[in-house]
Amino acid sequence: MLTLDLIFINFYCRWDVGFDLRNAPRHVLSVFRDQLHTLRPNEFIWQPFSDELLDMLPHYCTAGRDIWRSVTYLICWEIVECYLPHRVMRQFGLHQPIPDQRLMGNQAALHLTDRRGRANTDWELTHIQYIDIWAARTDTVEVGLTCIDTTHASGDYMQWY
Repeated sequence: MLTLDLIFINFYCRWDVGFDLRNAPRHVLSVFRDQLHTLRPNEFIWQPFSDELLDMLPHYCTAGRDIWRSVTYLICWEIVECYLPHRVMRQFGLHQPIPDQRLMGNQAALHLTDRRGRANTDWELTHIQYIDIWAARTDTVEVGLTCIDTTHASGDYMQWY
């Protein structure tokens, strides 16, 4: 039991970082890209979800597995986010093509939406166009070619990146 306690303490300490908005990066994308660019090839190994890992997860984590690769919107009240699995196809063990810009045209406007001063807003009516896309999520599941070696991206993708 001591081992489990030490594992829990180690896990807790890794994630107990004292969230502070004053130190949060304002332009997150550029910060993440900068961090990713400094990684050496042996510091980041892209591995698809293994069957062994998926078998260990509780059912509620794998329910809906048939739509994991659906390019759609995720909606929660005023929040609408693009879900773009076609940008991480290697995570699913598939060849990574150069991603297109589907669903990206209105991201700035979506991120400006909040609930302040909108207590009586009917969010279902406000977001009906995104809800309709979500409702058709089984029609937008990405298919791809199985990738034998997911640790290396294709040459055309790396040139684009």
